[in-house]
Amino acid sequence: MGVGKKAISVIVCAYNGEKFVDRCLKSIMNQTIGVEKIEIILVNDASTDKTLEKFREWEEQYPEDILVITYEENKGAGGARNIGLKYASGEYIGYVDCDDWIELTMYEELYQKAVEYDCDVVRCKYSRDSVEGKQSLDNVTREDKFYDSADFAETYPFWKKDLEVGKNGYYGSCWSGIYKRNILLEHNIYFAEKLYYEDNLWGELLKLYIKKMYIIDKVLYHYWFNTNSTTMQRNNMRQLERLTIELMILDELKKRGVYQGNEEIIERNFIKRFYLNTLHILFERFDKIPNIFPMMREIVLKNFPYYKNNKYLFGDPIWCMLLQLLEYEPACTVEELELVKEKYLESYKYSVAEKS
Repeated sequence: MGVGKKAISVIVCAYNGEKFVDRCLKSIMNQTIGVEKIEIILVNDASTDKTLEKFREWEEQYPEDILVITYEENKGAGGARNIGLKYASGEYIGYVDCDDWIELTMYEELYQKAVEYDCDVVRCKYSRDSVEGKQSLDNVTREDKFYDSADFAETYPFWKKDLEVGKNGYYGSCWSGIYKRNILLEHNIYFAEKLYYEDNLWGELLKLYIKKMYIIDKVLYHYWFNTNSTTMQRNNMRQLERLTIELMILDELKKRGVYQGNEEIIERNFIKRFYLNTLHILFERFDKIPNIFPMMREIVLKNFPYYKNNKYLFGDPIWCMLLQLLEYEPACTVEELELVKEKYLESYKYSVAEKS
């Protein structure tokens, strides 16, 4: 593989994805930007099926454009992406999961905007496709002003715009964009390894350092939505690894000198994701609520004892209902939470219906 001549390095990670490899790689190799402008790094995350054999077949067919990396210990999607980045030489980095595919013009369109605006990041919309044939466009509720336009962090960092936008997910996931490689490397922007919700950490670190971003108002990425995935399965305790991720984010913000002077925003984001969003998952995806609320409550109060003074936390009545639970001493029991669960789900359903 040539070194240092590529516009984009595309990192494709797979664990037991043999049946999706061909669909994914055909969509990348046929990109209109031209194969001479991209390099593809295939990372086999300790698969036990024939994923590695499929990867090797593609590497043999395109030895100048494809590099296969493999290892025996499963590191999860985050670990695989971290390893792939070490081998990348392109000006920009793109990520594609092995079971997904992309529109043939995706990287040409993203790269054109990157060059035109000298962007650190260029993103696009994506669709969710499943065996049921359903498709839902992500980001359709996001602010229109962030579509088909460049966004610049001239007066304050991107990560502070979470409050302005009203949703902290308008950046989407890592695979629906391209990112300047030097920013990722210079600032040690990494994914959590062996944990789910690994890109939550990566996304928060990214927002600390980017200054220019362009979001294209077009679906260019196809996310294969597996209704049996861990994050969608009922009663799967690995969904709660999000708690560990949020503590990692908080620790990184303190280490990187961001915490001081920005406590209110960081407090709001932590409580929303660590506490409020996790309670939503406990109520919606568990038949019997695990006994983790006392631990969650203790961590919130230890880190943010004056959360009640935060003006960003108390505008939503559903949030207020859940925040009140922090005040109970001793902490709510599982049985008490089960009673709250019914009221919460009813209020949440009504709120969603009202917004639609």
